[in-house]
Amino acid sequence: AVNLYPMFKKATSTSPEPTPGYVYDILIEFSFKSQKNSAVLCDYLNRRLQRHSTHGVLKTLKCVNHLVQRGSRHFRNCLRENEEHVKSAPNFGSQHNAFQGTAALEEIR
Repeated sequence: AVNLYPMFKKATSTSPEPTPGYVYDILIEFSFKSQKNSAVLCDYLNRRLQRHSTHGVLKTLKCVNHLVQRGSRHFRNCLRENEEHVKSAPNFGSQHNAFQGTAALEEIR
């Protein structure tokens, strides 16, 4: 098995550069491999939403959005069961500067 942690990290980094599109495809493919993968990915992204970085939170929300639209149903179910971090993302992301991208949040909801 390939270690995808660096890919997860790249997808949700705090840098202002956008996440490359192929990274979303890798995350989506990973979510379909097993229920456990979906749960691991859901847990990881939820933890990344609790950071105090606007760029990091926004990039994580974009990953969540791609996975909700194209990922496995197991990922969506896990996210529904643990949605409090998605709902509170603007609070975490805006603690050091203004959160830009509440439109992304509205899209996910």
